[in-house]
Amino acid sequence: EAFDGTGYPDRLAGHAIPLFGRIIHVADVVEAMKADRPDRPAQTTEAALSEVARGAGTEFDPEVAAALIGLLGDESESEGAEVIAFPASGTTA
Repeated sequence: EAFDGTGYPDRLAGHAIPLFGRIIHVADVVEAMKADRPDRPAQTTEAALSEVARGAGTEFDPEVAAALIGLLGDESESEGAEVIAFPASGTTA
């Protein structure tokens, strides 16, 4: 679903989209942009956050987008810094 109601499958808009879905949507887009793909190399955090900012209010919930930009904004200045990863559910640390 897109925040402005133009998404798929139910054309939900704004806060009719569950918060968890709005968060996962923006996180998934950033993760996809930062990963190498067969057709293109991974993009920088700065480029991914720029795309999030561009889509805030249309594709993404503007509050969720702002929160993610606030959380990851410093990462774009220190690209390549160590990132803390959490184990997948069901695994032991």
